[in-house]
Amino acid sequence: QSQDETNLQLCKELTDSIGLMMEKLEEMKLRSDILQEQCKVFVKLKPSVSQQAHWKNIKTKVLIGVVVIVLVIIAVIIWLSVK
Repeated sequence: QSQDETNLQLCKELTDSIGLMMEKLEEMKLRSDILQEQCKVFVKLKPSVSQQAHWKNIKTKVLIGVVVIVLVIIAVIIWLSVK
């Protein structure tokens, strides 16, 4: 009878463990669903994000170009005034 009680206790612990594992699986499934939705949103936004980065890159190049032109003009004016 002692062996039966031990087996019954082990079965109960195993059942409890399986129940906890099932709860964890449900939590993981919910997290997975949330991550999938976030990925869908990111994929939709990706083109606009890359466009923004592209425009920012163009703006930076234009700004650098304007600064260089202004510096060249100032240098030419200074050089002409020295002559």
